[in-house]
Amino acid sequence: MIDRSYRDWLYDSEVHYLSCAQLPDYATAERVFVEHVQRITEARLLMQNLEVKLIHSAGCAGKGEIIVFHGSRADRKLFKSIFGSTFFGIPYSMTNI
Repeated sequence: MIDRSYRDWLYDSEVHYLSCAQLPDYATAERVFVEHVQRITEARLLMQNLEVKLIHSAGCAGKGEIIVFHGSRADRKLFKSIFGSTFFGIPYSMTNI
């Protein structure tokens, strides 16, 4: 709990903390990501420093997740207001750049 608060307050970052069993397989994550890539392009018009990447989850063979790089707390809040707590069902972590 302290780690989450520390990341949020100091680094303006957020990690999903899901287990490997809770993550989708990479092929599913990739399909969803590609289906909705236009939404990322649209979000970039509102948040110039936004980068959204599909990655192979570290330590979870065959699993995928999304990492969102954002430029400010306002961008992080805006991204979450647009997409919610997942990117069309794919979990994401957020890192302030």
